[in-house]
Amino acid sequence: MDAYLPVIPALWKRPWSGKRQQPVHISNFKRMGDDAYQRDLLALIRTGVVRAFGANWQLAGVRANPLSYRQANQHLSASAWCFGLMWPYQRGRTLSGRMWQAPLNGCFVLSERGTDILGCPGVIECEAFHAEAATLGLDPQACRDLADNASAFWESHSRALAAALGFESGLSLTPADLWPERSLLLLWDLEFRWQRLVGRFQVALMPPLQRLRRGLGQLARRCGLNPRDRSARRTRS
Repeated sequence: MDAYLPVIPALWKRPWSGKRQQPVHISNFKRMGDDAYQRDLLALIRTGVVRAFGANWQLAGVRANPLSYRQANQHLSASAWCFGLMWPYQRGRTLSGRMWQAPLNGCFVLSERGTDILGCPGVIECEAFHAEAATLGLDPQACRDLADNASAFWESHSRALAAALGFESGLSLTPADLWPERSLLLLWDLEFRWQRLVGRFQVALMPPLQRLRRGLGQLARRCGLNPRDRSARRTRS
């Protein structure tokens, strides 16, 4: 049977009031060679049509910051459009997480041809990624309707999956049931931010520490306190 993870809309949906028209792409950079979709997407990112988030984009000459799951939700809820990009071997075989996460937050997904294998609301397949597709105007009501339709869609599919697995009551979640999961997302977000802060401090402090180490080494050699020099003298004697 076809399988997919259950989606709990109440856990991922965020409130929003307005939508940015500039599309986003939230994913780590993928080494995909001369993939036509990635080539198109990189062109849109480099010209400022699309804003990218994720790790390793410096490999493509693009400045982008990684995001936590919570931060990704914030950007999707503030955006009307996002771009998807799957590995070629994934296309037509599996779903991308953005195909449910983005529509639940009223954000349409522009994806490669043949990737919407489940008929997800808000996923629009493209023959190619062009600037015209990235600048489509949207009525804010369309985004609100999308969020409602996506919620109903994933609740229905998740209930069907639970029933097929013998967990008919597995999706009867109360606010008390969701609280630990929301807390976990918050903890992941705090851990992610802390690790980024530590990394930035390391990058900022490394050059001064290296200069200090070199200076101390030079001072030690002048004073005859360098262990390497003493070891060399003992060896020669």
